[in-house]
Amino acid sequence: MIDIYKSDQTLSQRQLDIYNLLKSFIKAYPLSQNTLTLLASASNLTVIQYDSLYNFLDTSLRENKLLWVNVDVTKTQIAAVETGKLFPAITLTDTLNKSINTNSFNGKILFLDLWSSWCVSCREQFPDLKKIYKNYKSTEFEILGVSMDSNKDAWISALKKDKLPWPQYCELVDFHENSLVKKFYITGIPANFLIDKNGILIGQDLSPEELKALLSRL
Repeated sequence: MIDIYKSDQTLSQRQLDIYNLLKSFIKAYPLSQNTLTLLASASNLTVIQYDSLYNFLDTSLRENKLLWVNVDVTKTQIAAVETGKLFPAITLTDTLNKSINTNSFNGKILFLDLWSSWCVSCREQFPDLKKIYKNYKSTEFEILGVSMDSNKDAWISALKKDKLPWPQYCELVDFHENSLVKKFYITGIPANFLIDKNGILIGQDLSPEELKALLSRL
């Protein structure tokens, strides 16, 4: 599959490449359940592109309810927060109970990293994110950590152990009650959003490698 993050093309061109590739795959293998898996992972397409591909799916694939649900979830997520469009402003609360709005970071590249003390895969990414933060912080780049923890002691303990150098925020509510989970229909973590200096969402659910590749082109 085309790696849209390592391409020198514009975001819209990369999205179009992914769209055309998925469209060709769906037409070539209309009954393959792999089409559902691929489409469910295409969170960086536009609403129009995703809806178009969704309509190409063979209805017999609905028999695999689990995979089809994943496709529907991604469809809902894209409608809530679309890559290439203005990121909806959100308010976060830090360890000192102080609030901040993401609009205050206009003029900076902002990476929102959603994690939790109990998410092993989230915390495994921290060493790579630390390296990225060190290399790019001086270039108007900022990371905001947003924990899904409901237990403050567990959250603070993880922060101390992992020694994260960027600001941290947490609502201290159950995962399904978290305002970001509800607003963006998040079903699991790690999850993240990369927002450019103009407040435009330019990437979702990026690996550290993908994040680094995008930052090198901004």
